[in-house]
Amino acid sequence: MRTSGGGEDANLAPGTRFDHYEIEAELGRGGMGTVYVGRDLSLERKVAIKVLQTESTPGGVREQRFIREARAQAQLASPRIVQIYFVGHIAAAPAEAGGTPRPPRLYFAMELVEGASLEAVVGERGPLPPEEVRGHAIQIVEGLRDAFRAGFIHRDVKPSNLLLAEGGYVKIADFGLAKSHDDDVGLTQDGAIVGSPLYMAPEQCRGAEVDFRADMYGLGCTLFHILAGGPPFKGTNALQLIALHTTEKPPRLEKLAPHVDPAFTSVVHRLLAKEPADRFASHDDLLDALHAAAPGSAPAAGFFTRGMAVGIDCVIAGILIWALGWPGIFVHLAYVTLGHWRFGQTVGKYLMRIRVSMTGGGRVPLGRALLRTLLALWYPFLLGATILWSQGWGSLIATIERLYAIGDSRTVVLGMVVNSALLSVVFGAGLLLAAIIPTKRAVHDLIVGTQVTYTLAPVASGSSRGGSPSSVGKSRGAGSR
Repeated sequence: MRTSGGGEDANLAPGTRFDHYEIEAELGRGGMGTVYVGRDLSLERKVAIKVLQTESTPGGVREQRFIREARAQAQLASPRIVQIYFVGHIAAAPAEAGGTPRPPRLYFAMELVEGASLEAVVGERGPLPPEEVRGHAIQIVEGLRDAFRAGFIHRDVKPSNLLLAEGGYVKIADFGLAKSHDDDVGLTQDGAIVGSPLYMAPEQCRGAEVDFRADMYGLGCTLFHILAGGPPFKGTNALQLIALHTTEKPPRLEKLAPHVDPAFTSVVHRLLAKEPADRFASHDDLLDALHAAAPGSAPAAGFFTRGMAVGIDCVIAGILIWALGWPGIFVHLAYVTLGHWRFGQTVGKYLMRIRVSMTGGGRVPLGRALLRTLLALWYPFLLGATILWSQGWGSLIATIERLYAIGDSRTVVLGMVVNSALLSVVFGAGLLLAAIIPTKRAVHDLIVGTQVTYTLAPVASGSSRGGSPSSVGKSRGAGSR
């Protein structure tokens, strides 16, 4: 039985022992090192052992990154992330006849995931069913959220770093490129491009500062890959891929995978937005969008329910205008806008148990919430435009002055009621489109890109908050490849 061994790129033979570990078999090789199945002799359990390929400079950047990967994962106590157990050195081996001594090599022992990477699963099975992918996505986002809360951004989210354990549970591996909030500038210099070109966010491609939204882009590329069978961009070299990520729109997923639910497709394309600000504002927002994308989990609100919500809000508007006069109008508009932005609801929508969100899920941005409010006031704008076009600025200003001079808030309330009644025509026009657009979106929803759905909805069968199990082959995966 061997007691130590290993040189540059040399295999560790089965039976090789170091510290309290023993090598059983090789699992695979990656850019940083080789991964083996091993046994922890002290605890009598199987582990994965990653051994760093020898480099000429001890303590160099590769060794520092290797140690940082182990320490980063060791700090992440998450069921969605591969756990690290131990870091050590394999002792130097004496020189063989005519050869040179084999230097010591860094290694770390980690949780052995019995399964395969998502890349291997797609390679074996082809594109995965959308609901299975959505379940995996929820688990991945939960893991990335746990890492972010612990102070880390992964920066290398891709199918080969996502391990699918038996039972359908996903584990995130390989934090070798992870960036902490207090990162060592010696390991991640300004302008340095790090990541995997097939899955890198545009800001990563430019060497710019990145945050958690870079991981969202990598997740978008990953979901695209496992839904469509390949990543969104393909090129012959890294430079071409970088150019595609930074300048070209991704192919439309609905053309490559038309069986994917439109709500889920919209989530994926939002993740692939070129600008980080156009992705999701938080992991929680993304999780909300993924849950809302379950088929049948959030049915569109009907005309009657939405009309009742509008009626309740009209009462609130009337009270405000009655109490405050003209300023009450602006208070009401601010209340509607901020309610849709911050909570997705006004009081009327809350009582009717419906909510406004983006069609791809997630909270409505403030700018779009304001635009939605203004579009809902189409009638007074149309009336003003008609007066302006037919009679000119003078008549328009005179009409406004006469309205302001009325002083009787009840007259203004009547105008608001009439406007709301006419607004219902817009809702009705949106509902007439339901034959073509099943989401029952009103005209202003279509323009702004929002939807109104019920908040108390049955969860689609086969989906769960923790993801859906899947059938996976018996091939083994480890914490890093």
